[in-house]
Amino acid sequence: MSARITKHPEKPTHIARILSPKGAYPSRSVTLGDSTYVADSELSFCVFKYEKPDEDDPYSEVQWLSIPEIRIYSALMLSVDREKSFSAFYPYPFSVSLILDPPNTSIEFALEHVKPILSEQLVEPDVLHEGYSVPARNSYRYATDIPMPPVAGGVDYDFRNSGIDYDLAVKLYAGINPKDGIAIRGLSTLIKAGMLHYHYQFFEEAINTLYISLEASFRMVIRQLKENGIKEPNAKDAAQFIHDAFYDVNRLEKYFEEDYEKRILSFHPESRYGIYPHPPIMADDYYFLFNDLLEVYAYLLTGFVHPKHKEKLKYHEGAT
Repeated sequence: MSARITKHPEKPTHIARILSPKGAYPSRSVTLGDSTYVADSELSFCVFKYEKPDEDDPYSEVQWLSIPEIRIYSALMLSVDREKSFSAFYPYPFSVSLILDPPNTSIEFALEHVKPILSEQLVEPDVLHEGYSVPARNSYRYATDIPMPPVAGGVDYDFRNSGIDYDLAVKLYAGINPKDGIAIRGLSTLIKAGMLHYHYQFFEEAINTLYISLEASFRMVIRQLKENGIKEPNAKDAAQFIHDAFYDVNRLEKYFEEDYEKRILSFHPESRYGIYPHPPIMADDYYFLFNDLLEVYAYLLTGFVHPKHKEKLKYHEGAT
């Protein structure tokens, strides 16, 4: 058994990506489908099967998260009970193309064969190629806004021991259709919003990114309502669908109405609400919406509803 970095023009069997200590992670390693998340105190990373992009898929030069890793990151993030814990994945924007022989994604294989390769990537020296006046820098070392892992002399990882439902993570991973462009867009922006919120100077951008995830969730609800037989569902129908699902007796008139109004203020310097040199956003706008979207996506993908919401219904029924 072995693992090695691909050489041009070889096609990889798998891709590996290092996770930075900037995030907050489940403390247990887990394999979901063809992807493996390794929670290692020295070096945490993910290994996932390489999938050749479909030629008909939209191409972006700035999209760096692949669909297989979006599935495993979001499945683990959505499986966290926010009453007890928190998770936000913060992968490096660099990946390593590998050939695994045999194509093994077990945790043991990853630790024995993939971890050493990734550790070497972190400490590789800069290289001055013939004919160039400036050396090719080690990307990890020069990503100065991202702390290095402990294996390269960096800070410790933030591992969370409780509040992660790994059985739910398995269901979530299976429920994420890699061909569902709306769900993939919503989940990828949810992951990136979690990354952005670690940088206080980009907190506004973190909330704006959440608004994209919110819109994707709305479109998923509208799609579900159409499948349920409603020919032309609207924002009010979507609000009722979600609030009924979560036993909320205080329904809004529109889907996440307050957040949609704030999105208008944030995306449009001038709107029917007036002119704003900067949007009137509060930090809690991020935290409340982030937590709500975790639950909305978990419900849309698997039908899971946290038991705490059923308690609201019992309270309402018992009220006098």
